[in-house]
Amino acid sequence: MDLKSIINKAIDDVSYKTTSGMVNLNDAYHLHMVQEELKKHIDPNVVNMLFEADDSPKELSDADKEKIKKEKLKFIQGSQPPSWSKDGKLPAVYINDDGKLAKPKTADDGDSQEKQKMDFTKSSDADEQPPEQNQDYDPANKDWKPENTNQEKSVQKTADKLRAIVGQIPVDENEEKAILRVIDAIENSTDPDPNDVKIFNNFIRIKETSGQSNPEFAFYVANSVPGDFKQGRRLKVKLGTGQNGHMVRRKLEAQGVQAASASTTAGKVPPKVAGKVMTMTKIAGNKGGGIEKHKVKKKRDKDGKLSEVKIGKNRVLKRIPVPDNETLMNEIMDRFLEIRDENPGISDKDAKKKAKKKLAIINRNNAMIDQYENIDEVQEARLVEGADSSTPEGRAKIAKEGPTVMADSIQEHMEKVGPLTRDEKEMLDRMRSLGNIKDAAAYEKEAMALLADMQKIESMRKGVPDIAEAIIMCCMNKKGLDTIAPAGETYKVADLIVFPPPDDPENPNSAEYIVWLESSGGLSVKWKGGAASGARAKIEVSAFNDPETQGRLTKILDLHNNFMGTSKQPLTRKRIDEGKAELDKQEAWARQNGHLSDDDFDDNGDMIIPGAKNNRTTRQWAEDSIADWQAKGKLPPDCTPTLVTAGEPCLNDDNKKLLEDSLDQYCRGGIMLAKIHNRDLEYQPYGNANGTADALELSNGIDCVNHMHFQPNPGFDFREYDGQFIVRPNAVYAGHLEKVCD
Repeated sequence: MDLKSIINKAIDDVSYKTTSGMVNLNDAYHLHMVQEELKKHIDPNVVNMLFEADDSPKELSDADKEKIKKEKLKFIQGSQPPSWSKDGKLPAVYINDDGKLAKPKTADDGDSQEKQKMDFTKSSDADEQPPEQNQDYDPANKDWKPENTNQEKSVQKTADKLRAIVGQIPVDENEEKAILRVIDAIENSTDPDPNDVKIFNNFIRIKETSGQSNPEFAFYVANSVPGDFKQGRRLKVKLGTGQNGHMVRRKLEAQGVQAASASTTAGKVPPKVAGKVMTMTKIAGNKGGGIEKHKVKKKRDKDGKLSEVKIGKNRVLKRIPVPDNETLMNEIMDRFLEIRDENPGISDKDAKKKAKKKLAIINRNNAMIDQYENIDEVQEARLVEGADSSTPEGRAKIAKEGPTVMADSIQEHMEKVGPLTRDEKEMLDRMRSLGNIKDAAAYEKEAMALLADMQKIESMRKGVPDIAEAIIMCCMNKKGLDTIAPAGETYKVADLIVFPPPDDPENPNSAEYIVWLESSGGLSVKWKGGAASGARAKIEVSAFNDPETQGRLTKILDLHNNFMGTSKQPLTRKRIDEGKAELDKQEAWARQNGHLSDDDFDDNGDMIIPGAKNNRTTRQWAEDSIADWQAKGKLPPDCTPTLVTAGEPCLNDDNKKLLEDSLDQYCRGGIMLAKIHNRDLEYQPYGNANGTADALELSNGIDCVNHMHFQPNPGFDFREYDGQFIVRPNAVYAGHLEKVCD
């Protein structure tokens, strides 16, 4: 073997020992490992000669040296590249960037769904490699044993949490046994076998805590590829910040369990199943029946209105004549008297509402037909090849074979990243078995339980909302409902379309359906991502009692940017005041028309957050949120003379006041949007398939409608532009949809 081949092999061998799977020859530890590997094959003196070249960083400029001296910064021993801080320890304040003094990149722990976090309490060099131990490492900790009940609980908690996630680690049988033996040793406070610890370190690392004021005890767990602890290829096991937990951590480090730095594990990569990779369109194109195109044939009445729409061969939608006012009033009155006789305790208001239901169904049906005015073709993402859901045979075929098509497609995608874990295999096997369940109710119950359990698997979690569309479509067809997944952007609202039976055009269950998930067990809500455009589409197609409501709600939606700063439009008093003035107009209109009342506000006129304790207001929420973000390091602390003099990031009074006012009005607008929508809603031309951990709930938009429930905190993105700190919600006016039935 020639020298080049030997060097290449050595680098390859070392790469398997790094967390990233790559060797950085600018890193001293990596370089050392390569040298040691080469010495196994080459004379050590020759190896030393090979690495004698001086690759030291460029000399700093005189100006940068003076800056370091002036700020009394100390060199951090062993740092690569050379770095300085006030105490000579990480986190670094400045690094030597090719002869220039530069601030290090802010580390992102990557454990939140927020797009970006600003951490003003900790920063570190992005090229820093994970240490083997934390700075408080002491070999004497190896002999520590729990001395009281609380310490015993910490030990047990650590073992239990690690044991619970073993099924999510891509290990073979022997590796799993080794990891479990280490966990047993943790539980029993004994010394694990060093060989088992080596295997343990390939898959599980302690989160590095050096330099943190309130450190967290946690593990990073590689759930895709051994040694890869990047965000998207890992899960995190949290064990809190208590001192007893850190006693356990220090003992494990003394026993050889390695640490991994957040700065080197935060490189974000997609998980095995990311969002938008398992959509119906992609599954259909990969393993299913592809995209089926259905021609739309139209008939018109003498006035040019669509009277009939035929979609493909078997689906026919017909316009239902709307009775004239006199006939309608007579029908409503007759129905009203009938309902009151059948329900002696019913109020006149509720009886009249039920009597108007027929008109709502007629209007909803006709609105669905009108949407085909400019649609000449419907594209269907067909899950199962040859399965036509317009026939009973086709619906049965979809329910039986669809889950297997999904499982095969998901598995193929996941195995491109890494081998399947035990828990992943179990989920996919359950999905395939779903099609064998004969009873529709049992089928539905298992389908919803499957989605809930998939949400607990970190590598699958983000793909669950897309997978849910296909699962719920199978459930709908199992119920006997002709349900398809539209492909393309033809439909503004629908994820699924349910067509009425040919002999039952007034069926209220025939609607476009939005798929969403919600449960106390942690399933995420999917309301078109909670985006403003999603809310807008629903408002634009919904029917309200007041003809002005739709336009008023749209105006409220359009105001959100007045309260959210951007790089191009930072927060200003003028923009906030203009937005508030417009919200004041909408509030006055809503009060006048009975959509808002005095009960929605406190004595100071501040809007009360629905369901909040002690009538908490939007103003209080804004102030509390900022204080909480500052405490967590997401926003900098309030400015003080000391911080200003030191040039440290801080939140000045003007910036803080703008943030408080902007968040106050943002929250106020979201609550107004929901209250006005809910109180004036007549019917919805779309339905919702709500998958909970227990059952599939259908809201058809007639008998059951979906109320908006605004979420003030959907997760925020924290940014700085030209010295101004701003926050932006990850989803604008996001909210849960709450099923409300007559």
